Amino acid sequence: MQTEKQAPAAKGSPVELVRGLLDGIRERADRTEKERCVPAETVAEFKETGLSRAFQAKRYGGMEWTPADFYSAVIEVAQVCPSTGWVLGVLAVHPFQFAQFPVEAQDELFGEDINTIVSSSYAPTGKAVRAPGGYRLSGRWSFSSACDHASWVVLGAIPSGEGTTRVEQKIFLVAPGDWRIDDDWFVMGLSGTGSKSIIVEDAFVPEHRTLGWVECCFGLGPGLAVNPGALFRVPFMSVFGACLVVPAIGAAKGAYAEFARQAKDRVRAMDRRPATEDPYLQLRLADAEAEINGAERRVLSDFREEMERVEAGEKIPFEDRARYRWHQIHAIDSSAKAVERLFAMAGGRVIYYKNPIQRFYRDILAARQHTANTRDTMASLMAQGALGLDAAEFLA
Repeated sequence: MQTEKQAPAAKGSPVELVRGLLDGIRERADRTEKERCVPAETVAEFKETGLSRAFQAKRYGGMEWTPADFYSAVIEVAQVCPSTGWVLGVLAVHPFQFAQFPVEAQDELFGEDINTIVSSSYAPTGKAVRAPGGYRLSGRWSFSSACDHASWVVLGAIPSGEGTTRVEQKIFLVAPGDWRIDDDWFVMGLSGTGSKSIIVEDAFVPEHRTLGWVECCFGLGPGLAVNPGALFRVPFMSVFGACLVVPAIGAAKGAYAEFARQAKDRVRAMDRRPATEDPYLQLRLADAEAEINGAERRVLSDFREEMERVEAGEKIPFEDRARYRWHQIHAIDSSAKAVERLFAMAGGRVIYYKNPIQRFYRDILAARQHTANTRDTMASLMAQGALGLDAAEFLA
């Protein structure tokens, strides 16, 4: 069994560490979008600082930072480059899930290299068939962010003959050499995330590298026996879902700051008056500030509340889990609407590719399209929880 590894001492909080990297991330933002991938030097910095191990178990050199502290740092990154913020969140959140896998799988992942990078695609679009000691896995999975930097992938499938719904879904950890990338990531937003497709052709996945989706969502994985930290008792979808939401909050904050900066130097084309004198512009700026910062504070406040509850030994019921996730989805929706209104008031030059506002806007819209960020579905689940109806199989 893996002996516990000590992570190098972090030289500051997650936000402090990130702020030391922002100049380089800003300088590489255009390159990130054009190359459709976060540069290798950025990922190396995430490893060196421990940011990519934010939610990794301490026994494997992880930090076990609180979600509020880490996602505050992701928001800072996304204000400069939303794609890089997205990738940072995704890279860090996978070890949170692996803390529930059987110890043998955790040892394989992190026993030799605590900085192992894993990408993912959870929609059960592939085929899994029972085989002696495990499963044979085949198929195609899309939207696997940062897969160019990964050595392993984790994929979703519903094993043949074992069910037909997500309740029966399992997740499969696929080893290096058993998968390949199809470079099909040509998109209008979050281009720099490199969320390409994964191809697997009849790979064997042993039983210890699988975990039921329901087990994972409800904190029932066997790996928690060796990972007792309070972090791993926070609801799975709350921590996991946030990596798909907070980059949009950061992007909205970046768009707001850029809009205000440009407005100070802009004159209206028709009457040559300063744009800053426009009362409608002022109103939209004020509304955007309240919506974006309100969304950020609500999400981070929820995480602080969740940590307090799990540290006290409380199990968080479905109603509250649904409420926390609803606040996340509402936050990305509020961010998108706020930036949409700013975009409409930003003048004709906002449509140029060199204008950062249009990139922030495109990236937010792309983030909102993720299936986990579907507003109407999450609103319904929250309401069902508030009304005492049981929809817990869909949410942890």
